[in-house]
Amino acid sequence: MRFWLILHPDINRPIGGVKQMHRLSECIARSGRDSCLIQDTEKFHPSWFSSSVSTISQSSWINLRNTGQLQPQIDVLVAPETYASVVFSYARDLPIVFFNQNGSYTFGLPGSNQLYKPDSVITAYKDPRIKQILCVSRHDFEMLVNGFGLGPDRVSCIRNGLEGDLSFSIPSNPFRVAVMPRKNSRDLSIVKSLLSQQPWMSNWQIVEISSKPHSEVLSILRDCTLFLSFGHPEGFGLPVAEAMACGCAVVGYSGLGGRELFHVASQFNTALEVAYGDWYGFVRGLSLFNQQIVDDLPGFVQRLSRTSMAIRQLYSHEKMYSSVLNALA
Repeated sequence: MRFWLILHPDINRPIGGVKQMHRLSECIARSGRDSCLIQDTEKFHPSWFSSSVSTISQSSWINLRNTGQLQPQIDVLVAPETYASVVFSYARDLPIVFFNQNGSYTFGLPGSNQLYKPDSVITAYKDPRIKQILCVSRHDFEMLVNGFGLGPDRVSCIRNGLEGDLSFSIPSNPFRVAVMPRKNSRDLSIVKSLLSQQPWMSNWQIVEISSKPHSEVLSILRDCTLFLSFGHPEGFGLPVAEAMACGCAVVGYSGLGGRELFHVASQFNTALEVAYGDWYGFVRGLSLFNQQIVDDLPGFVQRLSRTSMAIRQLYSHEKMYSSVLNALA
């Protein structure tokens, strides 16, 4: 079979979504099937990560489709969840797989004009031309299976494979907390103001991570003991997963898709999920971990190490490949 994965054409699409499409394409190709990305221009390759997947321009792919060179018995279109309103006219008679990377985008992109009628989206997902739906978190799996009423045979949850230097190391200064201001920056600003009123916060250094290469992001995370998560909504919560893998305790939003990550870390008492908009919850969580560091730093570090190992084992490239292989079956 040949799988054609179409990238979302909106340049405002989160770059993590582009990377997920590339990694999915690589897993499909590794399974012995043909896989190719459909994008605006054939020769474009992202600069923020390495990938050697096959590519084709959108105009060339449409020409293949219009001239009858694509066959429903052989060719499958893999489309992002944001294509729900146009996917049938785009694919025509080809079978379709939805790759739902963020359940919160299922009914359109927040803050844009691309909002769809919920009933029409659910009807589209139940159309027999949709052969399978892929997602990347247990939260979205439950929403699609039970909320949409699709049934578990039509939905597959694939693992995200973490990459880069995710080794655990003991920071020289345990009072460093990392934040990423890209999402919900207003919430971050409010929380920072609240933290500035806490006497114990004078020991802490807040490290903002913005516009850094991936390797540098991981280096900063390895040099911190805490990460404040402001990402919401999230299809999976990659920053949270990477922070945990690098040895950070996490306080903040799970983004819904990241709840499974908080569940793993909570077994080692190294994460506290905060309800969206609960700014004081960040203060309370950081205060809690601050006291643990003061009372028993070696024990705290040991729990961080165990969390790191668990996350790296659960979200490895091999686990991702195995999950994709099961979905293809």
